[in-house]
Amino acid sequence: MRFILSDESTNTYGYRVRTAGIDLGRFLKNPVMLYGHDAERVIGHWRDVRLEKTRLTAEPVFDQDELSQSVKRKVDAGTLNACSVGLLPGKLNGDETLMLTCELMEASIVPIPSNGNAVRILKHKAIPDLIHLTFSTPKPDMELTKRLAALLGLPEDTNDEQVEQAIADMVAQRRREAEELVSHAVRTGRITLAQKPHFLSFAKSDLTGCKAILEAMQSNVRLTDVLKLAREERAAEQQAPGMGGKPKSQWTLTDYRKLAPQELRANPELYQRLVAEATGQK
Repeated sequence: MRFILSDESTNTYGYRVRTAGIDLGRFLKNPVMLYGHDAERVIGHWRDVRLEKTRLTAEPVFDQDELSQSVKRKVDAGTLNACSVGLLPGKLNGDETLMLTCELMEASIVPIPSNGNAVRILKHKAIPDLIHLTFSTPKPDMELTKRLAALLGLPEDTNDEQVEQAIADMVAQRRREAEELVSHAVRTGRITLAQKPHFLSFAKSDLTGCKAILEAMQSNVRLTDVLKLAREERAAEQQAPGMGGKPKSQWTLTDYRKLAPQELRANPELYQRLVAEATGQK
């Protein structure tokens, strides 16, 4: 038994799908078969997915649980003769009658398809039954905006434009976090500048996963460079501009008053010692 996932026929929404433009990449990694496009009712998977001219076909493999076997019995008996696919829309042609590109997300057994051709075709007994599987576009969901608003923490009366803006802001924030994460990895030597575009793309799609990988990577900054920097910082602390490179250990009360008065206020013992030295009282 095979199903025709798409045959470029016109559906009830008035457009067709160009078979060659269907992206199968993600679907082939997880060729899930649902019942009625319900993600909580997984009844099996699809195998032997083929592109055959203008048709996309596949074979169903049903799971062994009660629901899956119940659907299989109805398919075998001819009670359920139709299927439908869930597509992520891409580009449409000028008059919006042909979907040029899209991505296949899942394929479902359904009681009523969106295409009139999605019926079972009876063949000679020597030829396996053929079932047309045509695409279906989800009907508008009037509660979608409210559900999205709730997920985003927005008021119940939020409109579509406000939801879209909130999503755009969230995406922009995620991009900023991804840029900072990857830039920090470059600065600390975990990755090279040439690797930055790859990791930036990864971070934008999976910030948590990218962060975990980068944190697990060892820094490529050499220990000698770290020690050199530390020596330079210590030298800078021990010398002051305008003092001719005099070590800080040789500073007088006047030097501290000119260059570091805050240290005198914070260290009474240092102040008393310097006063004693300046007045000859030791």
